[in-house]
Amino acid sequence: MAQVGSHSEDLVTQGLFPKKVTDAVLDALSDYEKLNMPLLEDKETGRQFALLILKLLVGRIEGNVRLGT
Repeated sequence: MAQVGSHSEDLVTQGLFPKKVTDAVLDALSDYEKLNMPLLEDKETGRQFALLILKLLVGRIEGNVRLGT
């Protein structure tokens, strides 16, 4: 998480972050198969989803996003 907050979007997406997002999607596959398949079948959709997750994480680190309140 510290690396997400301290590096640019380009650097984060060139590192392990996209693979970690894919791994999380695969882990949840059995529970959310209908939602996950577009993320796994279309590379661009998967990339956009990873960027969305990155922006949510950065916002939460910076205090701009409040989840669950």
